[in-house]
Amino acid sequence: MVEEWTPNIDDRKVPLYRAIADAIERDVADRVLRHGTQMPTHRALADRLGVNVATVTRAYSEARLRGLLVGEVGRGTYVSNPSASSERATTESGIIDFRINQPPTSEVEKALSRELAAFSGRVRTMGLLGYHQAPGKLQHRIAGSKWVERAGVFVEPGRVVLTNGAQQALMATFAVLTQPGDLVVTEALTYPGIRSLADLFRVRLRGLRIDDQGLVPDSLEEVCREEKPAALYLTPTIHNPTASVLPLERRQEIARIAERYQVPIVEDDIYGPLTAGNPAPIFTMATGDCYYVCGTSKTVAPGLRIGYLVAPSHMIHYVANAVHATTWSAPPLTAEIVTSWIESGIADRVLEWHRAESGRRQAAARRILGQFDITDQPFGYHLWLRLPEEWRSEDFVQAARANGVAIAPSSPFAVDPRDAPRAVRISLGLPENQALMEEGLMRINDTLSQYNMPKNVII
Repeated sequence: MVEEWTPNIDDRKVPLYRAIADAIERDVADRVLRHGTQMPTHRALADRLGVNVATVTRAYSEARLRGLLVGEVGRGTYVSNPSASSERATTESGIIDFRINQPPTSEVEKALSRELAAFSGRVRTMGLLGYHQAPGKLQHRIAGSKWVERAGVFVEPGRVVLTNGAQQALMATFAVLTQPGDLVVTEALTYPGIRSLADLFRVRLRGLRIDDQGLVPDSLEEVCREEKPAALYLTPTIHNPTASVLPLERRQEIARIAERYQVPIVEDDIYGPLTAGNPAPIFTMATGDCYYVCGTSKTVAPGLRIGYLVAPSHMIHYVANAVHATTWSAPPLTAEIVTSWIESGIADRVLEWHRAESGRRQAAARRILGQFDITDQPFGYHLWLRLPEEWRSEDFVQAARANGVAIAPSSPFAVDPRDAPRAVRISLGLPENQALMEEGLMRINDTLSQYNMPKNVII
């Protein structure tokens, strides 16, 4: 044991626990601390440095996340073997990543391994290795109709078109609803994939006013009075990025306005099957054309990309042609796995696991960041953090990265760059476990609490 080891923590530009972890990393690199060496106890190092034990505990935890130390219950903490460390891959040079909005996959990987082992012997007899036509196999469309029932949408399988994920479903709606130069309206902050589609189809995208509850209906009517949009795209439930949930009264009013001005609605309900207790989808109350988009990438696993597009009956042929023109059909093998899971109940068990896991992660986030201005939902994997007025979004992102955390600024979500607020999106599902996530959230807390506004920033 290196009881006399004392870290050099002269650099106090970072939190104390980070300075200790940085010193461990330097001394491991310089071979001052060698593989297998037992570290001082938390209490001994705390006494030597004149800090509390919690600071050393957190420093050792940070060093473990970097792959520098390993802990053995009842034996202590040791310098790890760098070549054997697998946890280093969970961070990039100590960076904990909250940028990509995806659910964790550990539980799904176990189920998928079992499914693939049983599935491999059935592939040839199922006719899944040949071409398939859009809108998809009837069995897969039936499963899709069952899946959207989890979100409160009840339709015949003939209304369901299978797609290669929700993004292709959105692409198909743009293909059938828009012409170059048309106007599409959406929330002022929106899913960045819609901006990409607007560029691809050469349509004008206009952001509508939002508040803490989501899209403001009056903003939609104001635009419709000036010019009839080709479509309204919105995410009423667990909005990306703000995590807002649109109240029932607003959903009803938006449906009425869209009908009055004959504006087709494209409702993105990618989180629908995961949520509980939220208002019904706009699709269920819309009397005009409404396209309902759901899928499995956010509620089961990102790699199981199957989208379900529920379209008006008179538009099924056109939507299916749009899917056919881009990727011919949804991947049959993936569709078969997802269908098998829906039919067998595995998908519902995965949903329940995600509800519990997202609840645990959101509860931890509220505990760590609850003193700040956040919007979160119990059945979702991201939250929206509104920053103190001295911070601009991009500056805070840079400061957080200097503190070992990667988060998403508001600018990629803003239809108009002038509408980008002082806020960031934090995606809780990407860290592979809750301990890693909590460490990252504590770094965000430290950034908010300990960093002052950079002196060279002009507001």
